[in-house]
Amino acid sequence: MNMMKSLQAERLIAKRYEERGYVVTLGPPPSRIPFPLGDHIPDILATKGSENILIEVKAPGARTDSNSYFRLDQQAQQHPGWQFMLVTVSDDELQQSASSLTSDLSVESIREILRNMDALVDDARMSGLVLPGLWMAYVFALRMLVLEEHVETDGYTDLSLINRAYSEGIISIEEYETARRLMTLRNQAVHSLKPTATPADCKLLRQMADKLLDRLPASLASAQVTEETSK
Repeated sequence: MNMMKSLQAERLIAKRYEERGYVVTLGPPPSRIPFPLGDHIPDILATKGSENILIEVKAPGARTDSNSYFRLDQQAQQHPGWQFMLVTVSDDELQQSASSLTSDLSVESIREILRNMDALVDDARMSGLVLPGLWMAYVFALRMLVLEEHVETDGYTDLSLINRAYSEGIISIEEYETARRLMTLRNQAVHSLKPTATPADCKLLRQMADKLLDRLPASLASAQVTEETSK
């Protein structure tokens, strides 16, 4: 149980940092870190520009190795651009994360969500608010399609899902590159007071979500998605 909670907590924190524009590596190898850590492997390395954060994630019920964390912090402080952070995840946060993946969605319910946003897609003032909702619909449709193709998704973040879909030939290089760009705009819309998304971006993402849904059986619900993500 503690191992499952730890994995879920790590993926939750990884997703948060990825949405803030960081490149996230789970269990980074020693070659990615410019100073020795002995046998210790940090949970997460989050990188953005010259900023590098080594993150240890403490899940509910997990033991705290204060001495190890102190050494990590001391090592990181000696290298410019590096820092150490201990992040604690509560049971409530894990439950909220799980519930966000177990909503009773189907192909038709996703289409209904998209239709409800259509009235706002052309309004440039609303692009920063509409794009995150469209992105959520796109990602959920992509996850359903990946699983429909019998491909396991071993990552929790949106980026890992897109990478896997492209590597398996489920989406083209053009869609992959477009999805990466739109993901950046989505992250900016969530975390910036001045998002740069445009109505054209929203229309494009809307079309991409539609094309994914067209490839899915209309009767497909989210049961297979929630079953896979709970493993």
